[in-house]
Amino acid sequence: MTSQRAFAMLVLLIMTTTVCWTVCAAKTKPPMTDTDRLRAAAGSCDVSQMKSLLAAGADINAADDKGLDALSYASRNVYPVATVRWNIAKQFRLKCPESVTTLTQAGANPRTAKIYHNPKLDQNPPRLVAIISVQDARETKGGGLSVDEKLAAAVEDAFRGRRYSFLTLNDVRQKLRTAGFSESETVNPDPLKACKALGADAVFQTTLKDFRKKNIGIEEGTATNVEFNFTDCETGELLFRNNTGEITEARGFLIKHFISGFEMVCGSEMEIPDYEKKKN
Repeated sequence: MTSQRAFAMLVLLIMTTTVCWTVCAAKTKPPMTDTDRLRAAAGSCDVSQMKSLLAAGADINAADDKGLDALSYASRNVYPVATVRWNIAKQFRLKCPESVTTLTQAGANPRTAKIYHNPKLDQNPPRLVAIISVQDARETKGGGLSVDEKLAAAVEDAFRGRRYSFLTLNDVRQKLRTAGFSESETVNPDPLKACKALGADAVFQTTLKDFRKKNIGIEEGTATNVEFNFTDCETGELLFRNNTGEITEARGFLIKHFISGFEMVCGSEMEIPDYEKKKN
């Protein structure tokens, strides 16, 4: 066998094996269920398909392997409305508010969804927001981080950049102590009780679940897991929620900005739109 023929046979063998792997993979991939289709429809603004699948019994609360349910997919379907620092778009509005409304009216639970964006946040944003708690829920604490100061500064910077009127964490704690809240209630207040004491339109809570160095291939990066909850004071409804899990960045980007107290610890995960006064 000549070298050219041998090479041709090798190429044919590789192509045949590749086709076999592709076909086999296609055959072994499980078919989409109605619940899979519901999540896909929620993420693509197909409201009529969502309603049909819900009527057929698709599981509205079932999550995929990423932990995202249909409501999370509808809530993450957003478009950028502004570009801010470093030319990174971080202010977003819902593409299809009706998708979110359809799911919540059908029984989807915003408080268990990984991501939730209430259409009301876009339609009528709160005039005064109170940052009522910054919790360090890491199993292993340390690293010289002052969570109250640094994470609160990051959140406050994010609100400041979006023109909200807000009460800082220190302002909130002083007001709650004056209102007779105990020290434990001041540090971790009930949202609706805090609303009444502060006269705010909405309250914002942040929980740091993890923050550590992590190897990313041959690079060393940092990983953070932060949960945000934004609650309307008048109705008690969630306006925004993000609990998607770990965010990993290479080259120490997150740790640099977290220690500096910058907003980038929130990154694209805190998708708060600019505050715009409601037009009469």
